[in-house]
Amino acid sequence: GGSGGLRKLWTALEKLSKAGAIRRMVVLLHDPESNAGPKSHAKVHRRVMPQYPEHPITKGIEHLFDRDTLKKARKHKAAFINIDEERHRTVRGERETVPEEWSVDPDEKTNLCAWLCENASADDFRHFGKIFTVLEELLSRG
Repeated sequence: GGSGGLRKLWTALEKLSKAGAIRRMVVLLHDPESNAGPKSHAKVHRRVMPQYPEHPITKGIEHLFDRDTLKKARKHKAAFINIDEERHRTVRGERETVPEEWSVDPDEKTNLCAWLCENASADDFRHFGKIFTVLEELLSRG
């Protein structure tokens, strides 16, 4: 349900946590474009995926894949990745360049995931390491 759904879930979990009703650790992991900051209450934690400004996709978990990985996926099936090419526009009389933008096609998200799980190497998933570091830190707290 995206960021809005996670915000609602956080509010509900935080209330349950304050009431002592949460027995197991819960971690809500927001997309990198989210403006939700890290927050914790007892066993309930909210974190945000790391940002990689050099990656071509800026939103969602796919942001964790670099250009080379996404190129491999796109070579397998071009429909996986939509690309809006660099263009120019004029705003209030000023000409500006709109940079190229990559995104996962919404109808292909599950197919891309399946393809990556079957065909990508451990190196293709290397940027997920920061997420595991966050989870390990939380687990070490108990």
